[in-house]
Amino acid sequence: MKKTITCTFLLLITLIVKSQNTLEWIKINSGNEMPANAVVGGKDGDGSLLFVAHGNYEGNWHPGKTRKDWNGANIEYGGNEVTTEDYEVLTSTSSLGWRWSNVTDGNIADNALKAGQEGDRVLFSCRCNYEGSQQLGKTWQGSGSCNIGYGGGGVTIAVYEVLVSVPQNVPAKPVVNKPKIIAASTKNEKCLLTEITNSAEQNVMSITYDDKSRATGFVMKGSGVTANYVVKYDAKGNILSFVNQGVATGSMMAKVIFIYDLNGRLKEDQRFLGTSIKPAIVENYTYNTTGQLIQLKQVANLLRPNGTVSISYNYNVYTYPNTTTKNPSTINEFGGNATGKTGLQKAIKVLTYDDKKNIGGAFPGTIDNFETFATNNVISADVTYVFADGEKDTQTLTYDYEYNESGYPVSKTYKGNGGNIFTDKYTYSCSGATGQSTAAVSQNKNTKPASVTIGTQVWSSKNLDVKTFANGDPITQAQSMEEWLTAGNETRPVWCYYENDAANGTTYGILYNWFAVADPRGLAPKGWHVPTKYEWITLFDFLSGKEGAGYKLKSTNGWQEVSGINRNGSDSNGFAALPGGLRFYEDGKFDALGTRCQFWTATENEALNGAIIVLGISKDADIGIANKKFGYSVRCVRD
Repeated sequence: MKKTITCTFLLLITLIVKSQNTLEWIKINSGNEMPANAVVGGKDGDGSLLFVAHGNYEGNWHPGKTRKDWNGANIEYGGNEVTTEDYEVLTSTSSLGWRWSNVTDGNIADNALKAGQEGDRVLFSCRCNYEGSQQLGKTWQGSGSCNIGYGGGGVTIAVYEVLVSVPQNVPAKPVVNKPKIIAASTKNEKCLLTEITNSAEQNVMSITYDDKSRATGFVMKGSGVTANYVVKYDAKGNILSFVNQGVATGSMMAKVIFIYDLNGRLKEDQRFLGTSIKPAIVENYTYNTTGQLIQLKQVANLLRPNGTVSISYNYNVYTYPNTTTKNPSTINEFGGNATGKTGLQKAIKVLTYDDKKNIGGAFPGTIDNFETFATNNVISADVTYVFADGEKDTQTLTYDYEYNESGYPVSKTYKGNGGNIFTDKYTYSCSGATGQSTAAVSQNKNTKPASVTIGTQVWSSKNLDVKTFANGDPITQAQSMEEWLTAGNETRPVWCYYENDAANGTTYGILYNWFAVADPRGLAPKGWHVPTKYEWITLFDFLSGKEGAGYKLKSTNGWQEVSGINRNGSDSNGFAALPGGLRFYEDGKFDALGTRCQFWTATENEALNGAIIVLGISKDADIGIANKKFGYSVRCVRD
C-alpha cells in the first residue's frame, strides 16, 4: 500500500517493538466453569469442543486438552493417556492473538507458543486429525509428530499444526536483515546530505548549506512542479520554518512553522497550503516525563474542490522497550475524531535499529519526522495496514535501509507485497576523514570467503574466521573463562579459537557466540550473510533431506573414529564441514574437537536461544536450539 505525502521533505520511516500478548494460562480448579475466552483447539469424536490446556505431571507441564465436562486435562505421557487435575486452560482476549501453523519436517515456527517443558525440551501445543475428530496434544522441535492421548493410549500423528502466538494487530516478528555496507569511501567522514531522489515518482530534493554546515534551503521537484524553500533558524539553532519562495498553489506546501517547548523539544508544526493564512495541517508532539515522544497527533483541515472542508484526525502512538531509550520500538497509527480520542487502528509500524548512534540526520526531517528523537539508525521496518473492522489487511510494506561505512543512510527501499519496489537514494558531500584512514579501514574489513555452489545457493567452503564486523569495527576476543562468561551474561559479541590456539583457527575457523552473529554491524563479509535456519533447510532439501545430509556435507578426512566406525563424510558438494568443536557457556570449557561441529543460524528461538545446525557422529544433519552464550562455528551464504 503506497501513501502519497504532500510535504515530501518528511519521508516515512517505521519502527519495531513487541505489542502486548493476548494469551494467558488460567488455573482451573475442580468444579469451576470453563472461562468464556478459553481457546478452542479441536473437536472430540462426539462433537464436544476441545480446549487448549496443559497439565502438571511428574513435575513438568505437558500440553494437552480438556472439555467442559471434564475435571482435568488429558495429556500423553510415556505412550499412555494420562489425566491430571492440576491443569491450566489457555485464554485469549482476541482471536487475532494466535493461530495454528502447519509443521513441515518437524520444523516448528519461532513464534510457537511455549506450552510446557520436560528437562531441556520445550513443549508446544499441537493438533491433528484422528478418527474423525480433531485432537490436541504435544510436540517439540524436531519431533516430526503430534503426540496425543486417546482411548487410554498414546498416538503419534505425522501431519499436524502447532499453536503460534501473534500479538494483537502486530505481524509476526520479521526477519532482521543486517545493514549492508555500500558506497563506502572513508570511515568517520563528516558528510552533508545534498540530494534525495526517488526511483518511482522521480522526485528530487536538493539541499544547500552555509559555511556553518546549516541547511539554508532546498528545492523540491516532482510531478511537473518545482518549489524552492528557504530555511530559517532561531538563536539556538532550531529550525523555525521552511518557506516556499516559488509556487504556492495546489497541494504544494507553502510554509511550515516549527514550535518548541521550554526543553527545546519539538512541540508543534504547522503546515500551510497555497495562499491560506491558516495551517492546513497541524501536528502536536507529546512527551512523557523521561522525554520520550509518546504521541503525535495530526489534524488536517483541507479544502475540497467543491468548496467544502474535509477534517481528519490521525494519531501515532509510540511504544518503547524501556524508559531510557530514545528509539521507539512500535508506532501504532489510529484514525481519530474531533473529541481527541484515538479511534480505529490503521497501521502498525515495527522497526529494527542498529547499535550505531544516529548521524544520518544531516538535514532534519529528511528521513522521518521522528528521526530527531531516535538515537540509532533504523536498518529495517515492517508496516501492516489494518481494516476498519480490526482485521489485519493483507497489504504490508517493508523498508530496508543501507548505510555507508561512515554511518550515513544511502538508500531506503520500499517493498510492497504486491511486488512494487521503489527506492529513495541519498547523495552526500563529504569533507574527508576525521578518524581512521581509508587504508586502515580496508585492513580491518573482513574479506570475501572461498565459495561453492550447491543447488541454487552459494555457500562459503570454510568456517568463518573474521575478527571484525563488516563495517570494520573489531570483535572482542575472549580467551579466559571469565571473559567468555562475562561477555555472554552482558550479551556482548565475542570470538575465540578452540583452546585459544591460533593453529586451530587456521584449520577450523573461529568460534563465535550468537551475539556476534546477530550484531547489526554484520558478521559476514559484504555480499554475504549468516544463513537463517530456513536457508539451511533449503540446502538439506537439495541434498534429499536431513537424513544423510551430514555425510554429504562432512569433509572426507579430519573426523575421528567413534566406536571403531569411520565418521568422515563424502563431501559430495565441496562444503567440507570440519569438526571444529564448541565452547560451553556455563564454564567456558571447550569440547568435541574432531567429533562434532555446530553452526549458528541467524534465526532466534525465544529470548535465550538461537537455532543451530549440528553435524556429529551420525550421517544425518540435525536442527536444534542452543543458548546464545555458546561458542559455535559459522558458515555464510551469498546474498
